[in-house]
Amino acid sequence: MAVIGDDLVATRAVAMGVARGQSLRRRVFLATLTSEDSEANTASDGEQPGVSDMIRYGISLGRAAQPSADSPNLFLLSGGAESPLASDVLSSTRWRSLAEQIHRADALLLIAAPASVPALDLLLTQLDGALVVGDAAAPAGVKVLGEVQTGATMRTPAMPSRPVAASPEKSGGNWTKWLIGAAAALLASLAVPQVRQRAMQLVSGAPAAATDTAAAKPDLLALPPVAPRVTSDAAWSTEIRFFNSRSDALSLVTALGDTVPAPTFALAPTPGDSTSWYRVLLGAFSDSLSAENFLASLRARGSIPATGGAVSHTPYALLVDSASDNVMARVRISGYLGRGLPAYSLRDSSNVWRIFVGAFSEAADANRYKLELDSLNIQSTLVVRVGSTS
Repeated sequence: MAVIGDDLVATRAVAMGVARGQSLRRRVFLATLTSEDSEANTASDGEQPGVSDMIRYGISLGRAAQPSADSPNLFLLSGGAESPLASDVLSSTRWRSLAEQIHRADALLLIAAPASVPALDLLLTQLDGALVVGDAAAPAGVKVLGEVQTGATMRTPAMPSRPVAASPEKSGGNWTKWLIGAAAALLASLAVPQVRQRAMQLVSGAPAAATDTAAAKPDLLALPPVAPRVTSDAAWSTEIRFFNSRSDALSLVTALGDTVPAPTFALAPTPGDSTSWYRVLLGAFSDSLSAENFLASLRARGSIPATGGAVSHTPYALLVDSASDNVMARVRISGYLGRGLPAYSLRDSSNVWRIFVGAFSEAADANRYKLELDSLNIQSTLVVRVGSTS
């Protein structure tokens, strides 16, 4: 299938979001047919063959596709030595053979392309259809699988990072809904900074209505700079100790490891005090009573003094990563801890372990951590905490 749009940055962002989401369950080959730089187009050293070389000169898919550094099942195809938007490339029947080859391997071919290109329809009619970004129009005769709207009209259903649909042919309309949800929810966490900045401008609007009787979870997108109090199923934690040394706070969090749920630390608001204080926080509870019970158990075991600790409302966190199982989550958390970041994971309703840094009472409290993550080239998104520690 293809992702097409007039805004090339947004088009690449949507395509990358869908590709990363689908790569959690199968191999994905993302071909970027745009002239501007992108993650796919900068994945090689300039001599790596790409789309135009495959179509014109018969270079094999195995030689042209380059694995993504952060998604093992995602393979990137650059435009190639010559323009991939030339009419002879777009109209070639090799596309149908390539699509069939990838389909037989139970993989997905995904193409990101500008919508207003002559002969694009000759390519798209050889594929399953197109996902249209923004106000672009699909060429006549091309099957539209869905639309990703921009601005206030965009809806962002909660994205299951491990979709349960078996295949596009079997899942019908659910496949289209998942593609749109996956694209929207992943826009904010893309690795390319300029793509991420543009994508964040595009993604806005209310979350889609829940499809069952349970309350809809807040979507995992950036919140406004000043946000009201919100509720979630992981909005409460227990603070057990304060340090005026970040390294001491990190040492305690690292030492606690898996012996307690969701250990992390965050800067404590200290108006009028120039000293930075860090509060170590444990757990992610749905209500204050559960947090109180956990605090009481720590006191009873002697883990903290009999009058020590407190319950804190911390509904916000910075989302930095995810994993498909607990083992991989622990591996990734160890990596973040090694870089001095108090990471932990919560398992969501889709059985995906989402990896967070910090826990904050107010959205603005995360600003300093956000700047630090940006300086380390770690993409993060301010979110409402959802998930379970078990």
